Amino acid sequence: MVLYDDQGGRSAARLWFVLSAYGHEKVSLVNGGWLKWSAEKRPVATDTPQAVAATFTPRKTPAMVCASPELLARKPDVVVLDTRSDAEFKGEQLSGGAKKTGRIPNSVNVDWKETVTGPYLVFKSAPDLKKLFESKGVTPDKEVVTY
Repeated sequence: MVLYDDQGGRSAARLWFVLSAYGHEKVSLVNGGWLKWSAEKRPVATDTPQAVAATFTPRKTPAMVCASPELLARKPDVVVLDTRSDAEFKGEQLSGGAKKTGRIPNSVNVDWKETVTGPYLVFKSAPDLKKLFESKGVTPDKEVVTY
């Protein structure tokens, strides 16, 4: 399954996570999404494809989820990574779908937009992402829980 959106991958990445967390192993993202694809004049279709019946049996991938009680009992070297905007992180703006403002105490904020670049919002290079995350204390020696 190949996912894309017209928001720099934000929605597609969320769907990628859900599908992966429930055991779908063949899921990819189009880097730059629909905006980059269409700007590069790649092939597009307007017809409705015929869906082929398939069976998907969801199964949890424990390494991809962390229940609230588990998070509250976390070790000191676990980083809780909040990828919302700075305003949402600071409690100045309500996130879409949220019932109240705020954040998990001691979480670290790296706005998802900091991970992309250019007019089509493609992912930054691996060295640039490593530098960004390490500057916020998100290092390879730590377990990371995102939300």
